Amino acid sequence: MLTIKYLVGVILGEEDLQFSLDSDISKSSSSYVKTGYGAGYKVDINGLSVIIRRENKLAVGFGWSPFYYFKGAVQQCSEEKMATGRITMVWYPKYFILAWVTIVFMALIASVARIIFLSIEFMLSSSLTIEKHLITAGLMFGIGALLFVFGVIMISFIKRISRNQKESLKQFCKSLCKTG
Repeated sequence: MLTIKYLVGVILGEEDLQFSLDSDISKSSSSYVKTGYGAGYKVDINGLSVIIRRENKLAVGFGWSPFYYFKGAVQQCSEEKMATGRITMVWYPKYFILAWVTIVFMALIASVARIIFLSIEFMLSSSLTIEKHLITAGLMFGIGALLFVFGVIMISFIKRISRNQKESLKQFCKSLCKTG
């Protein structure tokens, strides 16, 4: 069964992740692991919660942060500690994408409702001129098409930028059990 959370996760590229933590990392409250070229990952463990973010000195200097981060909980499973959580998108691209999808969905519903209303009105009253109605329907369709194209361009740009960031974050999280 498809749920709204699942659909939002697919649209945004968010996913659940579980991995084991090295004992040295799970004891510290905050650590920074360098990966080269002024970049690295910051692992913050606060009690039972863990947040892992990629940090790049050059990108942070320009005010850009990576689009994805891991947020989860630390659990004790037999002899090792496990981190269970979700790779999540930061708020500003997430809200842009969700607002765009909502606007396009509402525009489609409004266009379909308007077309149905105009069809019923035209069948009941044959004296109306069809030109005015076609212009209105065409304008609504054109605005919806422009919103669709603009949103597709922006979402593909956001996804192209963040694709490698998400995959490298996932690989780093899975490699935390081997560090030490």
